[in-house]
Amino acid sequence: MKAFLRKASLSAMGFMYFFAGLVHFIRFDYFMRIMPAFLPYPRALVIAGGMIQLLFAALLIPPPTRRWTCWTIIGYWALSLPVSAYILYLGGAGIPLETWQLAARIPFHLFLMHWAYVNRQSIPKTG
Repeated sequence: MKAFLRKASLSAMGFMYFFAGLVHFIRFDYFMRIMPAFLPYPRALVIAGGMIQLLFAALLIPPPTRRWTCWTIIGYWALSLPVSAYILYLGGAGIPLETWQLAARIPFHLFLMHWAYVNRQSIPKTG
């Protein structure tokens, strides 16, 4: 049962990163609107964010890259935490989201880091 739950969690995480990466390109204008004004090259950052998340999804599939990818995901979201906190501190930095939405990004990033940490171990082989 434990192996099944790990596999389901890893599959869900991979699908989530695949979907999130695609959405960066499908709803490109939305991501441009929520890009803080103080960051340079917003267009390139939106494209890079989508590509990085698609890469995460792909690298979660083969077992040899899974552990490294989970640690990289943790680092990715850890780097985004100060940016999210600064955006909240600035009162949105021009991003058209409610304060509660801006604040919710911080625990959401922490959740994504925890999820990657939980999935960093290989899935045990069954039977």
